[in-house]
Amino acid sequence: MQQISELNVDTTINELLNSELGFLLIKKDTKNEDVYEVLNKTGIVSDWTLRFVLTNNYHHIVFHFFPLLYSETDNMEKPLSQSLATIRSMAIKNLFLRWTEAGHNKSHAKDPFKSKSFMKYINDLSFTDADYMLLLVEHSEIE
Repeated sequence: MQQISELNVDTTINELLNSELGFLLIKKDTKNEDVYEVLNKTGIVSDWTLRFVLTNNYHHIVFHFFPLLYSETDNMEKPLSQSLATIRSMAIKNLFLRWTEAGHNKSHAKDPFKSKSFMKYINDLSFTDADYMLLLVEHSEIE
């Protein structure tokens, strides 16, 4: 899991490209900065709707952004908002699809929340400690 304070364009691109399933979990380690601020400072270009674009001297990547915000909701007394619950569920389902496509779904489970091996994988990642998830969509090398 990457810390926001260590985040920059090159690190983000490298982590996404080196991830087996093409995702990166990010944890807030400062109260004042969020991933938008950090990546904007270091060169993010985006349409801020569905897909984000990062470019450095060697790579051009497109990714989906999931604000999981687990550290912000740990101390909340009110129920989780429906939109945040939906975002978290979508993130899990996207990871489950990639995990299945990579051949890890030996039991052929259809539901990520009913797959013991997938839930173990998610727990081993410390998924519920993450505040953001980036999911690689496209990659091209710059010549």
